[in-house]
Amino acid sequence: MNKLWSLAVAAMLPITACTTAPMASNTASNGGTLPGGTQFCKKNHLGVGGGQLQCSWMADRKQACQASEGKALDAGRYTEPEYAGRCESGENLVRVSPRA
Repeated sequence: MNKLWSLAVAAMLPITACTTAPMASNTASNGGTLPGGTQFCKKNHLGVGGGQLQCSWMADRKQACQASEGKALDAGRYTEPEYAGRCESGENLVRVSPRA
């Protein structure tokens, strides 16, 4: 009976690990609020060139996960794109914040 119980628990571990993967939210990884003006987009939509950051930029992570129309941001006015979690679909997000 103990072996059966151990197998059942071991079988559930991978499922539990998947349900705790980080999803989109508007809080910083340290639990704080992100700076105003922070923009998000899907990493696979990001294009960099000519001093511009082309992407489907949105001020909200959840909206960025659903956005498809792109716009350009002035690369000099924003930080380098950095990892910002994943959408429920599994796509990676990036974020930029205004430079101080």
